[in-house]
Amino acid sequence: FGLPDPLLGTPFYEQAIIDGELRFIVVDENGEINFTKEIEVRATSDVRTVIRPRFDLPYPHYVIKQDWVLNPDSMLKDCSWAKGKGLLNTYVDFLEPWHAPISMAGVCLSYFKDEFRSLPYLGAFGDTDSGKSRWAQTVSKLAYRSYYGESPPTADIYEFLTNCGCSIIEDECQGLEKNFEKLKLYKASYQHGAKVMRISINRNTGERRISFYSAYGVKFFAGEKESRNK
Repeated sequence: FGLPDPLLGTPFYEQAIIDGELRFIVVDENGEINFTKEIEVRATSDVRTVIRPRFDLPYPHYVIKQDWVLNPDSMLKDCSWAKGKGLLNTYVDFLEPWHAPISMAGVCLSYFKDEFRSLPYLGAFGDTDSGKSRWAQTVSKLAYRSYYGESPPTADIYEFLTNCGCSIIEDECQGLEKNFEKLKLYKASYQHGAKVMRISINRNTGERRISFYSAYGVKFFAGEKESRNK
C-alpha cells in the first residue's frame, strides 16, 4: 500500500491478486485505475527504484475478481455490510444481538480510518472458551491490513506499523498495563495523524536513534480481563 508522493512520482497503489496473479492496483493523478506488476519510483533525478509486490505479509492477499473490474456494483454486493455481519454471526456466538453490528462497524472503520479524527478501540473479554479468541481471529480476517497476535512483542508491532500495518488485533491482552512501551503506543494511536516516538540504541556503537511511527488505526483486544490502565 502506498500514498501519492509528487516528489517521488509515486501514485496511490495497493497490491492484490488479480486473475490469479499478484499485481498492483494503481490510481493515477486523473483517477484512472490501472493494473501493473511493478511501480517505478523516482528517488532522485538520477536514481529510480522499482517497487514489486511483497509476499511476506501477515494478512492474506486481497483478491480482486474480474467481474468487479467490469461491473463495480457487483463488488458492493459481494463486500456488503450484511455479508460481513453474516460472517461474524457464522463464526462467533455473540451474547447480545448488538455485538455483531458493533464489531462490523469496527471492521468498516479500519478501511475508512483517514475519514475520521479519532477511532474507537473494541474489546472482548471473558473466561477460557468464552469465544473471545474466535472473535479476534474472525475480525482479523475482515479488518483492513490486520495483524493478529497473542500478546505480540512491542518490537513486532512497530515493525508491522513500519512496513505494512493498519489494524492491530491483540489476543490474550490481560496484563497489558504492565507493558508501558505498548501502552504508550496504544494510548497515542487513536487520534488522526498520531505518531509515536521510539528511541533505539545500537548495541555495537551505543548510538541513540529516534524514530517516529505512524500508529493511527483501529485496535481490537481480547483477553480474560480488561486492562485496568485507561
